[in-house]
Amino acid sequence: MKAKANMKPLFSQGDIKFLFPAGNRRRLWLPILACLAFLWPGGESADGGSIRRVEPVPVIYTTDLFHPHGDMDDQVDLAVMYAIKGIALKAVILDNGKVQKKRPGRVAVSQLNFLTGKSVPVAVGLARKLRNPYDSGLSQPAEYQAGVRIILRILKTLKRKAVLVTVGSLRDVAAAFNRNPALFLKKVGRIFVFAGEASNKGFSETNVKMDRHAFTRIMASGLPVYWVPCFDGGRWKNTGSASYWMTNYARLLNSVRPPILQYFIYAYTRSKENPLIFLGKPVDPVRKRALFKEKRNLWGAAAFLSVVDKGISLKPGYPVVALAQGERNDDLLFDFVPVAIRLDQRGNVSYERRPAGTEVMQFRVKDPRNYGEAMTIVTARLLSSL
Repeated sequence: MKAKANMKPLFSQGDIKFLFPAGNRRRLWLPILACLAFLWPGGESADGGSIRRVEPVPVIYTTDLFHPHGDMDDQVDLAVMYAIKGIALKAVILDNGKVQKKRPGRVAVSQLNFLTGKSVPVAVGLARKLRNPYDSGLSQPAEYQAGVRIILRILKTLKRKAVLVTVGSLRDVAAAFNRNPALFLKKVGRIFVFAGEASNKGFSETNVKMDRHAFTRIMASGLPVYWVPCFDGGRWKNTGSASYWMTNYARLLNSVRPPILQYFIYAYTRSKENPLIFLGKPVDPVRKRALFKEKRNLWGAAAFLSVVDKGISLKPGYPVVALAQGERNDDLLFDFVPVAIRLDQRGNVSYERRPAGTEVMQFRVKDPRNYGEAMTIVTARLLSSL
């Protein structure tokens, strides 16, 4: 693999001369290379998985993230998205553009860019629900078009297939798909849809309600959909086909660095202070104690490991393991199984025999008894790596 033109070498020629004086350079160089060869392939990455020489996965992430927050699971999810090694985050699309004007989610993105040294672009999405499943959103005001435009631009310019991850409505993704379905079919490797209810037709989940037409459009699109229902059996229930679990902030954040803890305290307190200056201030113990007492509902977080073809092993300590795409492993906490579905106009899902329904890959919890505990441990580990 050729190095990119703008990538700096690990050591410059000047560095080598400084480290190894002329008389000793040849004698010392070979042992150093041997050490590097020993260290480079092995060890563990920050997410607990083995280090592998693979290209990062280009990811476009859409989220209903706000500040002040509506639900702080979005702040947790975004931090984990930044934490997972192997994800090349190409853009964050902020859902529900009209609300973003008053409660800008870009605040949290700017904080994580600052903390990680990244420069992930952020764009505000469409303001209104799609009028029908085939609405392109072009009739909506120009100030809300940035989200759809950046999705299309990234897909056009990427040389490899992208992964889309949606944790809010699917409005901007569906509108972009309607504008250029051929591009999506060519350049989208997988789309992870965190939305919906797996089994209870009488219950309508929030991400679906935000834009039912967008949800039904993508779920029945024929794209490689990896469906992660938010609930299975109704609100706050998970009988095995949803990602929902509950934990608390004390367990999630006990080992994070102070600036990362400040990121969460800033969101929790709905602060109006300068978001970047706040990160460098000492942690207020009163605010920390208050945050650590709070419970937290989660749906994404450690489940995002699937984006980079990693899973959570059921071995002691719940190590993260690397998988080949589509590989089955009976030792995993969760995986995906093919199902054939049909959707009504309200986004209710029914299961059909093939080939009557549209096939998607559905999230499946393989060890419900230990699911919440394992997800908490791995999510905390990811956050502590930031």
